[in-house]
Amino acid sequence: MWILLHSMSSTRYLKHITLDGVQHLPEKLFQCIPYLESITIHHSESPLHRALFDRLVRLNSLDLAENQIPTVDRAWFQDLGGLKQLNLSGNSLSQVSHADFEKLHSLEALDLSGNRLAQIDASVFDSFRSAIEELYLTGNDLGALTTDAFQEMWSLRVSGTCLVNVTRF
Repeated sequence: MWILLHSMSSTRYLKHITLDGVQHLPEKLFQCIPYLESITIHHSESPLHRALFDRLVRLNSLDLAENQIPTVDRAWFQDLGGLKQLNLSGNSLSQVSHADFEKLHSLEALDLSGNRLAQIDASVFDSFRSAIEELYLTGNDLGALTTDAFQEMWSLRVSGTCLVNVTRF
């Protein structure tokens, strides 16, 4: 891992990075790479530190799929107001809240498929309701949805869920 960190610190203008199966992610791993636009972290055995994505104001795509993340830490998104794509699929999320995503005003695509979500409150999407175009919820344990939560979205995928009730308020 030291070799990777050393080479990353000398590549200030790196725009895309993919890490797969990393055992340890240092707290300030990306802070020396301010021009990052896209980060993919899959199959990491390391917890994601609260400050891992600090100061990455140019980041527009964050893929955290398949990391066994049990909860969203809103601190991850503190500086990511311009983020357009967020992939949290294949984790262990059992709930998400409005506060988790409140800084993501520009979010266009959100993938929450393959988690353990049983319910999603309509307010979860309030911060990015005018920007969101695609939402993926396949493979969750959703029992009910309110259509008001999805009014302005272009694409909504909920296949593979056990929807019992879809209501409109």
